[in-house]
Amino acid sequence: MPFKNIKILSRALPLCLFIAGLAPAAEAAVSKTSKRILRPLSAVTQVAADFSAAALSPAAIQWSWSTGTFTGITEYRLYTGSASLSEYQSLPPGTSFYIDSGLGVNKVYTRWLRLYQGAIPGSDSEHIDKYTYALPPASFTLSDVTAESAYITWQFSQATAYAVESSSTGGASYVRIRDIFVPWQTIKLLSNKNYLIRMGAVNGDNELTPGNYSTIRTTTTPPLDVIMTGVALSSYVIQWQWSADAFAGSGITDYKIYRSTLAAAGALPDATDTGEILQTISDIAVSSWTETFVDSSTMTWSVETSTVPLFPSANSRHTRWMKAVGILESQGRIP
Repeated sequence: MPFKNIKILSRALPLCLFIAGLAPAAEAAVSKTSKRILRPLSAVTQVAADFSAAALSPAAIQWSWSTGTFTGITEYRLYTGSASLSEYQSLPPGTSFYIDSGLGVNKVYTRWLRLYQGAIPGSDSEHIDKYTYALPPASFTLSDVTAESAYITWQFSQATAYAVESSSTGGASYVRIRDIFVPWQTIKLLSNKNYLIRMGAVNGDNELTPGNYSTIRTTTTPPLDVIMTGVALSSYVIQWQWSADAFAGSGITDYKIYRSTLAAAGALPDATDTGEILQTISDIAVSSWTETFVDSSTMTWSVETSTVPLFPSANSRHTRWMKAVGILESQGRIP
């Protein structure tokens, strides 16, 4: 039995040596995590570890790296990985960036860097994918403006998404409202504001193209609609009430209470009835107003004396509505 085992081992030994001889060749495999080609047996062990990319425009990308303390480098090669372009761009030693120009709008490009000492290559840098900047639509339409929203539509452009920005400071600063992927959307606004609205483009790397926007549109939002209720305090007195808190900080200047001049007594006014101003209230912290009603067929009411009529207008129906006043008047009417 011992002699038999020795014979088996002696036969297996050449096979083991053959497998061991393959190990160095396997070390030049592609790293699955970094996408780099590793060449540890090469005399050039240096690699640009800080290889990076930045979009410059819708047609250009800058590829950058640090030359660090590299010595003996004779050439940098920036590889394109594209069958439609040259395999690589040869760059002299000491170069720390390269600008690709003439590229497509919002298109992704892959590049990597390899260092050379003469004809001997070093390891690859990380393979980087980078998008050029996108382009916004030339213009868009703005419609159905309310106190809190507006509807916008536009035509597709060379962008992955569209960033809607607004300014209520006359263009001194803009706020990015939201990003949109389809060419129609309702955007949220604040009431009682003068707005400038523009649209920017977002590329495949979720980057907003700087300084390139659509035509600016202007609009003004009205104040919020006022919800007013009436409470009977007596047979001839009604107190009209509303929430002043809803308008705090909104910039409104007045409340106006309206009554109809067309509707019959006790009837609701038509939607087209603009009415007349019954009372203007300039203190926007006020949340109620009291109105006294009399039967004009029996006596004339005197505001100066504030005397209660002998025959008050009891058990009668009255309709009033209110508007908040700011840059515009509020649109709705809730009698």
